[in-house]
Amino acid sequence: MHVPVLAKDSPAIAPPPQALCPSNTTSLPVADPQRPRPGRHRHRRPATAVLVSSIGLLVLSLVALSAAAAHSGLSFFSSTESSPLGCLHDTTCGGMLTHLAASGSWIPRSGLHRLSASPSVVFLTHRDRRATHTAPRLQFSPFSSVSGSGSGSSAASSSFSAGSSSSSSAAMSAASDSGSCPSGILQPLTDERLYRYLTLPSNSLRAVLVSDPSADRAAVAMDVHVGSLADPVTIPGLAHFLEHMLFLGTEKFPDESAYSDYLAKHGGSSNAYTALEHTNYHLDVAPTHLEGAIDRFAQFFTSPLFSASGTERELLAVESENQKNLQSDAWRQFQLERSLASPDHPYFKFSTGNRATLSVVPQSQQIDTRAELLSFYAKHYSSDLMSLCIVGSNSLDELEDWTRKYFSGVPKRESSSRPIYDPEPYPASHLMRKVRVVPVNDQRTMRINWPTFPPTTAENYGARHSWYISHLLGHEGPGSALALLMEKGYATSLSSGSSSSSSSFDILSMSIELTPSGLENADEVAGIIFDYVSLLQRSGPQAWIWDENKLLADMQFKFLEPQNPMSHAIATTSGMQIYQPEDVVAGPYIHKAYDPELITRALESLSPRKAIIFLVSSDFADEASAALSASESEGTSGTSTPTPVGPGTWHKERWYGTQHSVEPFSESLLARLESTTPNPGLALPEPNAFIPTNFDILEPTTSSEMTMYPTLVLDTPRNRLWYKKDNTFNIPKASASFMIRTPLNYATPRFAVATSLLTQLIRDDLTTFSYSASLAGLDYKFDNKLDFLELNLSGYNDRQLVFLESILDRIVNFKINPERFVVLKERLNRALINASRTHPYMLAFRETSRALHKIQFSDHQLRAALIGGEEYRAVESNIPSEVDLTEPGITFEFISSLLPQLLKTFCIDGLIIGNHSTESAVAMAKLVEDKLLSVNAGAPDAGEAYPRPPARTQLILPKAAHYALLQPLADKSETNSALLTTYNFGPSSTDDQSLRLRAAILVIAQIIKSPAFNQLRTKEQLGYVVHSDVSFGSGSAGLKILVQSAVRTPGYIGSRVRAFMRRALVTEFETLSDESFQAYVDAVKALVAEKDKRLGQEAARWWSSIVAGHTFFDQVDHLLAALDSVTKEEVTSLFRTNVVEADSSSSLTIAMVSHVDPVPVVATPTSSTSGDLASPRADGDEAPVEAAHSSVPSSTGASTTSPTLADAYVEPEEDPSVSALGEEITDLSKFRTRFPVYQPPAPRSPGLVLLEKYRTTATSQ
Repeated sequence: MHVPVLAKDSPAIAPPPQALCPSNTTSLPVADPQRPRPGRHRHRRPATAVLVSSIGLLVLSLVALSAAAAHSGLSFFSSTESSPLGCLHDTTCGGMLTHLAASGSWIPRSGLHRLSASPSVVFLTHRDRRATHTAPRLQFSPFSSVSGSGSGSSAASSSFSAGSSSSSSAAMSAASDSGSCPSGILQPLTDERLYRYLTLPSNSLRAVLVSDPSADRAAVAMDVHVGSLADPVTIPGLAHFLEHMLFLGTEKFPDESAYSDYLAKHGGSSNAYTALEHTNYHLDVAPTHLEGAIDRFAQFFTSPLFSASGTERELLAVESENQKNLQSDAWRQFQLERSLASPDHPYFKFSTGNRATLSVVPQSQQIDTRAELLSFYAKHYSSDLMSLCIVGSNSLDELEDWTRKYFSGVPKRESSSRPIYDPEPYPASHLMRKVRVVPVNDQRTMRINWPTFPPTTAENYGARHSWYISHLLGHEGPGSALALLMEKGYATSLSSGSSSSSSSFDILSMSIELTPSGLENADEVAGIIFDYVSLLQRSGPQAWIWDENKLLADMQFKFLEPQNPMSHAIATTSGMQIYQPEDVVAGPYIHKAYDPELITRALESLSPRKAIIFLVSSDFADEASAALSASESEGTSGTSTPTPVGPGTWHKERWYGTQHSVEPFSESLLARLESTTPNPGLALPEPNAFIPTNFDILEPTTSSEMTMYPTLVLDTPRNRLWYKKDNTFNIPKASASFMIRTPLNYATPRFAVATSLLTQLIRDDLTTFSYSASLAGLDYKFDNKLDFLELNLSGYNDRQLVFLESILDRIVNFKINPERFVVLKERLNRALINASRTHPYMLAFRETSRALHKIQFSDHQLRAALIGGEEYRAVESNIPSEVDLTEPGITFEFISSLLPQLLKTFCIDGLIIGNHSTESAVAMAKLVEDKLLSVNAGAPDAGEAYPRPPARTQLILPKAAHYALLQPLADKSETNSALLTTYNFGPSSTDDQSLRLRAAILVIAQIIKSPAFNQLRTKEQLGYVVHSDVSFGSGSAGLKILVQSAVRTPGYIGSRVRAFMRRALVTEFETLSDESFQAYVDAVKALVAEKDKRLGQEAARWWSSIVAGHTFFDQVDHLLAALDSVTKEEVTSLFRTNVVEADSSSSLTIAMVSHVDPVPVVATPTSSTSGDLASPRADGDEAPVEAAHSSVPSSTGASTTSPTLADAYVEPEEDPSVSALGEEITDLSKFRTRFPVYQPPAPRSPGLVLLEKYRTTATSQ
């Protein structure tokens, strides 16, 4: 897998762990998103920052949890336990949700042409039909240069010619201080927006303005070219802390909630992150309220307050954030790598910060943290280091007027400059080291770092040297390093990419997931990697490989589907810090000039003598514990910067306590790594045969190809297909999903885990075949879900049918390799172990889902079925009663005969959406059926259609019934507990009454979101993770509230949640004004009405409806109608009867309980507070979810007077147990038998609804 780094540590890559200011619920330790990650990579632009729609955040928790089990191939959730519409939205790796937007527009067929592999290819844009580029080699230009010009600008203009290269300062000066660039920004063919690049003459602030009249969201982002590398040595984490502080009031808007209230009342949200060299602030809002948002946002950079009370409160928030991350392997290993750098290099620093680094230690050294904040801001927050992007529906002239009005006052500091860091964060004495690491989770990974890799800069980004080398090192095709490692049984996956990069240095990394044999032969694994490096060095740069990468990148950019406005603004501002003005959009893809000398220099940096090898394995735990115990008893425990003294000496990293040992390369290892003998099992990749050549957009010819919603075009007892021709995005792509239902795949724990293992084995076998297709934009997935097998294809439609047939042939003719069976069975067992060691709040969501469904197997049940009851008994001490210890385990013989058993009877439901005709879509569906039938061809009773089972729905709890489940955490070192309470409002389906109930619950969730966060997190400091949202499951509707805490017990948290709900009834509902109520309704409507902005997003929405057992494709329209009629009295009554009053409500509380006693946080004033420890006002401060700074409104509009922190910590009379919240559940299996499953009424369907523009055409036909 190649993980391309697109723009240093910018959000186009996604920020490193310490950079993200995660939300109260979504603050997953986003496993250094910059660095290589296990799993297949589609060679596409990674998603940007963590952007979450305020009504769809629950999806993230569920998707993140599913991601924790992704390696196991198991799905733990109903696909409809997600958004308020019961539809899954798009997600990204590492537990991040991206809500994508920006609508596509019709591209006439004449605007697209065939692509051939001829030496010279010309593409015409659909706008001006001008030839943009004639390629000298195998390539094409996807770029169209479009911008709006206007007479309203008072500045002169400058234009930029593509292909030039200069320094970053030259890039800034290219758009002269007095002017704007009316043309020259390169855009995808699919991007209809108008662009303008300008530099403010008063302060040199650079801005890109984007006008999109069709946008239903507006956005603003500001990137400041300073990050954690600039932290003072005495106050680690100061840049991150400063980012928190900017949200706490400005001189013009001193009310700390003014910014968040304004955004949320107008359907907006906000977020921020701190990276190594960047701090990025961003927001989105309804387009009609953009100017007000800009006004408030601009004050961050001119006149923030940095109040003393806010400083103290945010110290507690940063500390809580740090506590949340202490058991995360991603954070632990990332900081360990930094701690092994030179102590004199800024990369060595602890960038997240905590209460000790930001308050306790500075006070002991007579350092005023608040004064240091002010000094840091005054030094680094300079206009000439800032890049701004505004996306709105307004004209470019109007956007420019606002830019000049609100941002010309941003000061330009005389002392400002872009810092230049030592290009070698690791001195030579810290290289050639092997570091053994003990993880929290059960894993085996080798990671090879080359810290002297040439960084990507403003001068060389067009050469794409990092992309070129990562592409080869991370290749998975025949002859690749991974193919050879898999053949030898040493590895299961491999990834490569630039990590922790900056403008001064870069670290190229490879990550290999090892098998037990791979760990045992780790030196040989490393030897094979360096054999491949040696092959690349001997072969030298290959022009044809660079050309092919250029071709793929150009093709990807040409048909790039738009991001939502906020994502687009973030990516643009970060790109402006490195790319030429004309490349700020195309920069992550553009290949300008083949530079063999730079590639050669980069390859030379991949020397064993310039490498560090990390071996991460739980197998080291006993040795480490024994060594550390001995050293501690002798008073010689390790420090954070250990001296390599050889094997057997173990240390604890300073900030996270990660156990590790450091030793120099042995002579034998170095000799193996430096071997120049060619390895016959390795070769350069062959030319990619999957690159599409036909990009024609099909014209609709039949009524089924002109519809607004999917229509049923194939309907037999065994095979049903819904189909929709893409007439919105008009790109040469398609999505095809097939749900293969069988009676066995989740019938018992044994069949469930065996089917998951089978799908993993099949995917493993397809690795080398499918990798080139994935690079060419043609992807597939094959997974075992709770109720079905799912096969999905996506990407360019040109060769999709042929690719589908090849995938199916390999599935139905698959023969299991006994060695790979052993490897992947062991891998699945580890994944099941690790699934119970994820974040407590994620486990709480999962246990809630298990409790409310009749059948959903636990990790314990699945593990016992996988390895056998006797072996499970031998390795587990606490065995749940639900585990069947008579399970024989999954054998090679059993799984070899599994596929024919599964497919003896089956039925298929499918959805195809995109650039396919009706005929080709039906042909694909029939192909799937025919291939699956061939598995049991000729067998007696084979091929019978499996009667479609009813949709999987949740249990319905009776009124006045309250239950609580206490579940001890498997990870005994985890300091956080989590409490999740679900209030069940009643059954929910597609009928009008259910829709009205959902509409009311959406408004309730919107009303309490900010007050819940403000009270439970900001004021009471119960924990960093606080989240309230809707609970729309399969057949039920309700409300959820979650708190994860290391400072309070679940019982205490439960009592405070109940107290908040009682208080909210009065302060947030009964006293709510009509005007405020309507503002909440309008905000919900805006979010619900947001259009699908990508083909994949639309396909996922339709598909989730089909999976849920209904085809209520027009549910958005019905929900909007329900929102129009919902009343304040109705909402208040529902909240009272279903949440506050115990006699009429019902609830389920799940408590994931830490083995570590909580330690309450005690506020300590900083030296500049003069005793003022004021906490934020009671009615709204920061947002309740999306990030530490996400914005959701408060309802009261009360006084801004802030109570003291002492007022925040009001102890109840007693610390009640969780059982006080309801009847304690002692046996979950028995609990699930007590209640009926909801039986929904017959589903409704919109039928055949033609698009407006085709109604006349269809009538004539």
